[in-house]
Amino acid sequence: MEKKIFCRYKGDKSLGSISLSLLEAQKKVWFELKEAHELLNHCPIRPLEVDTIPFVIQLNPQRRKSTLAESEHLSFKNRSCFLCTENLPSRQQGILYGNDFLILCNPAPLSRAHFTIAHTKHVPQKIKGYLSTFLFLAQDFGPDFVVFYNGPKVGASAPGHLHFQAILGKDLPEILSLDLIPKKIVIERSGVTVGHLLDRMRPTLWLESNDGGKTAFTLGKILSLLRDLSVQEGEAPMNLLCRYNRKWQILLYPRLNHRPSIFYREKDEERILLTPGAVEMAGLIILPRVEDFDRVTEEVLRAVFRDVALDEERFAKVLSRLGNAL
Repeated sequence: MEKKIFCRYKGDKSLGSISLSLLEAQKKVWFELKEAHELLNHCPIRPLEVDTIPFVIQLNPQRRKSTLAESEHLSFKNRSCFLCTENLPSRQQGILYGNDFLILCNPAPLSRAHFTIAHTKHVPQKIKGYLSTFLFLAQDFGPDFVVFYNGPKVGASAPGHLHFQAILGKDLPEILSLDLIPKKIVIERSGVTVGHLLDRMRPTLWLESNDGGKTAFTLGKILSLLRDLSVQEGEAPMNLLCRYNRKWQILLYPRLNHRPSIFYREKDEERILLTPGAVEMAGLIILPRVEDFDRVTEEVLRAVFRDVALDEERFAKVLSRLGNAL
């Protein structure tokens, strides 16, 4: 473990700036990481607007393995865990955050600064018990970064190993426009505002507060409510994003399915390899295949979110029960 520690985070500097230093140091000794970032610089992107909602389509073949990764329903245990310390590439090092997490440069980046924050032990992808860690990671990374969590059933490429991720907030359209997006407040309690975004094509809960302890408590209550209303066992399927800029701002996307129906079509010319996780829900659509890049249209995105996001009827039930749950 000691050989894998680049430095220990002491809280005296921005975690974001230290992580950027890690990235530059790793590029110098880890050729594959340097090459991955050079490839990212040449990844085509194009904007797409759906009913005034901005999206960015990114062609990124390096993300193919993540796009095709199985959910927790399938056999993750039959493959070695790439987040366990003993399985990391020989030249990979990370920042030890507390005693439980190692901040690593993601070797298949989707942002110019993309980090995986992996638990030092092989524990399942389950955020219960780690909500405060999630919030304080966002605070320590600073306002330029967004920390996110993919549930084990909806986007986590390593559902058997607890991890968060962090990328630059400016790469996510939903984060860039968050302060301008119309919102409806559902409840304000104990210094925490809870509401939802309006007219975003996929139901989205929104939380805002400058009190980390009360935010973690409120978020935990909401996750318990989603779990109680879910037809699936275990953690309710959802994606979480958090930014800290003098206050915590959280987006929670309740999910219905892991992948859209278009992913499973038999004819290759009709199939699009797209597995929505937190970044896709926040507007950055990652596609690993060249042939899919120009095929994602307004109609395709509407169908994708209709398949994977919680439907309006169930979301209305969530909103109606928030008051009692909190």
